[in-house]
Amino acid sequence: MSDLYAVLGVARDADWAAIRYAYRHKARFAHPDAGGSPQEFARIRVAYDTLINEARRRRYDETGEFGELPVDQRRNQLLEMLAAGLDLAMLKQSKRSECPKNSDMVQLTREALSERRQGWTELCHEFEKTAEQSRELLGRFSAGEGDNLMETVVERRIAACQKEIETLTARVKLVNEALEVLNGVTFQADREPEPLPVREWVSMAETIQLRFK
Repeated sequence: MSDLYAVLGVARDADWAAIRYAYRHKARFAHPDAGGSPQEFARIRVAYDTLINEARRRRYDETGEFGELPVDQRRNQLLEMLAAGLDLAMLKQSKRSECPKNSDMVQLTREALSERRQGWTELCHEFEKTAEQSRELLGRFSAGEGDNLMETVVERRIAACQKEIETLTARVKLVNEALEVLNGVTFQADREPEPLPVREWVSMAETIQLRFK
């Protein structure tokens, strides 16, 4: 594949907003549904997926390599996400004064990660809304003299939103992978000690009192 920046037609220092705009513009005409070439659309998609992701872009700039992250790095990210889910599950059990070994920690970890995914998805939608509203402001500011600083403010606001959107989207994708891992995991929980019947408890209490007289 040729230079990924050239594929999208952007400079090497292009920000997220410029990359996304270039992708949308080129994909609109290159998509097979619009009469474009599947091969060309695939090249554009690879270029976008690489340059919009901070880690992949850095790797491409430094080595010229692109594609998925190395297996070890991706595995570590997955381990960190699973660990975060387990930590949240154990924290919830602690607040309930419940012993983790007596509960299905796989299910509780799954629930904790699902809650995180929901929160990140909602936050991503908020950033998308903010970015869209900010785009509607572009071109409306005018400056009598010098730089149009307000236009720059809006452009940076949009770029910041796009960066957050990409980060949150990557997190959601990682959570989905973690949930897939949990689908193949089971947890053997201990049975909780059953409460003693009232009569037996009274009898035992009397025995204890007699022993310590």
